[in-house]
Amino acid sequence: MKYLYITLLLLFGFSTSGNAQEKSNREIKADKDFNVYAFYQASEKYSRTKTLTIEGQRKLAESYRNMGDYEKSENTYAKLITSGSGIIPEDYFNYAMVLKINGKSSESHKWMEEFAKNKPNDLRAISFNTHKNQFSNYLKASPDYNINNQSINSDAQDFGTSYYQDKVVYASSNARPKMIKRKYNWNEEPYLNLYIAEVKDGQLKKVRFFDKDFNSKMHDGPATFARNGTIMAVTKNKSKDKSKDKFVELQVYFSVFENDKWATPIPFIYNNPSYSVGQPQLLEDGNTLYFVSDMPGGFGGTDIYKSTRTGNDEWSKPINLGSEINTEGDEMFPFYDEKKQLLSFSSTGHFGLGSLDVFFSFSDGDRWSNAENPGAPLNTTHDDYALISNGTKFNGYFSSNRTDGSGSDDIYAFDFKTAPFLMRKISGIAKDEKGNVIPGTQITLKDQNDNVISTKSADENGTFAFIIEKDRNYTLTGKKEAYLPGTTETNSFGAESIIFTEVIMRQENNSDVVNEDVEEKESDDENRETYTDSDFDDDDETDADTDTDADTDSLDEINESEISTNKNLNAVIKLNPIYFDFDKSTIRPDAAKELNKVIKVMNKYPEMVVELNSHTDCRGSENYNDKLSQSRANSTVQYIKSKITNSSRIYGKGFGESDLIKSCECDSIETGCTDQEHQENRRTEFIIRK
Repeated sequence: MKYLYITLLLLFGFSTSGNAQEKSNREIKADKDFNVYAFYQASEKYSRTKTLTIEGQRKLAESYRNMGDYEKSENTYAKLITSGSGIIPEDYFNYAMVLKINGKSSESHKWMEEFAKNKPNDLRAISFNTHKNQFSNYLKASPDYNINNQSINSDAQDFGTSYYQDKVVYASSNARPKMIKRKYNWNEEPYLNLYIAEVKDGQLKKVRFFDKDFNSKMHDGPATFARNGTIMAVTKNKSKDKSKDKFVELQVYFSVFENDKWATPIPFIYNNPSYSVGQPQLLEDGNTLYFVSDMPGGFGGTDIYKSTRTGNDEWSKPINLGSEINTEGDEMFPFYDEKKQLLSFSSTGHFGLGSLDVFFSFSDGDRWSNAENPGAPLNTTHDDYALISNGTKFNGYFSSNRTDGSGSDDIYAFDFKTAPFLMRKISGIAKDEKGNVIPGTQITLKDQNDNVISTKSADENGTFAFIIEKDRNYTLTGKKEAYLPGTTETNSFGAESIIFTEVIMRQENNSDVVNEDVEEKESDDENRETYTDSDFDDDDETDADTDTDADTDSLDEINESEISTNKNLNAVIKLNPIYFDFDKSTIRPDAAKELNKVIKVMNKYPEMVVELNSHTDCRGSENYNDKLSQSRANSTVQYIKSKITNSSRIYGKGFGESDLIKSCECDSIETGCTDQEHQENRRTEFIIRK
């Protein structure tokens, strides 16, 4: 069911052979089964036909592939390819995909070369030629990961997870015992229903129907939820579809939870009986929808689209995400992680390990970055798809039909210590010295060799973004009329996938900045993280570059037995709290004295690897605290990197208010926390990882 859509090429492209052959009655009957996706019945008839046409051989190979019988599909394609006549480029591509699934990568690449030779401008060919030399790297599993098959998996299809409050909803063809089981032509399994599971100890448990009244007689799922689980978008069959296959008209429907029940589903305005629309993902505010469709005007196969809800509560015309995401193949299962600002999706068109691989892409506001394949262990030679992540850390769920599963398609949980991809993103804001944003600032990004990489203007909120490479130094320069240029240095050496930064500029005449939003900004500042006067000296703005050996004599007597993996270094070397000035992330001299202790230990133990975790208290907005903690983590990591051997040994992550030690009631200004409790929540931890 993950392959929800059939392209016109699959249905009608098979008749493009230049050498017309007369079909037998049995092959004609098999064609009828094939055209309504009854691949099991079609394969039986095709295989018992003495003399198949080229088109019949092609459809038999595809029937086996859609059934998951890849060995028979490979053998049938081999016979077709060696027939020497009536071959079309798609035959080379599909044969290459089957070979790759069967673990024959070298032979697969051979036929992809043939495909690329015949269709050099095809995006699939371009992706292959660009990334084929990285195949061996894709096979190397990322370090520090954990992947768990979920115990709720059945021998049926279980896939397409979605977060629903503190639970998980997914789609499954695991039909409960019934007098009559309705089966779907494609795979002869029951139709999909929605199920809900609780999360406990890393496993999905206590499975039950999501809503018996909501599940229909046909496909229901996958689904997505917004506004704390009160709005749902779901893939369903059109209820009044009179066709025998009950397949083509898959559509997106919305439902609202009111009066303790889900309301009657309302169709998405861009549903159409001529094509399919499905696999929706709603962002949390319910006003942005990503979905998949084979509507006309795309790149081919199925593409990923985006639509936003306008002020009059209508959905905008869908926007195709473009050639960085979509290809002539199938792109499916979009999931946009709002906190990470990261799109994950699955594709048969971008080069990867298997037929369907997971890919990632950032948006810098103007475009999507080129899709990146994270390789193993997320991807295998089989189908890996429908990844969702929780926003705070890089963990979540995905689906796969890999060989160690329980059945057809299974749900897996994943947890990565660091992001399993190489691309990084700079997310910044242009401000004056008083903290007021400066819209329209021209921001120039340069590499460590002073080469200009890109230039763009900050938006109306003063924000900007750049897609960058991992393990590089960068310089950002801001310019605008009436301001002196401002420069900020940053880098992508840490584990964080998004580097938050600021470009500060001063007015030439030192007068107050004219900004219509000043009053609102000052009011908002009252809600942000605050400190007591005893926490810092307001005049303490001097350079933090102090002597690393100063005030660190006590470290000579460290008990080496206390230094072990996952130990908190703060306790081992008795670090005092690391303080920052209000609304800033620069390293203060008093903080530098404490960081020098970390530096001395890391230089004493040159193999030590440290993970830095920066936390705020609960005051201020969640989004603000996320950015502030990440900015402070970046500054702290950069300070330590500049003074230790092998700077890659430390990396940092900002957790905002997501991991409070004291979970007292807190809501902006009004809080139930004491100053001491806030101070305990504001902390920087150094965890020994190696």
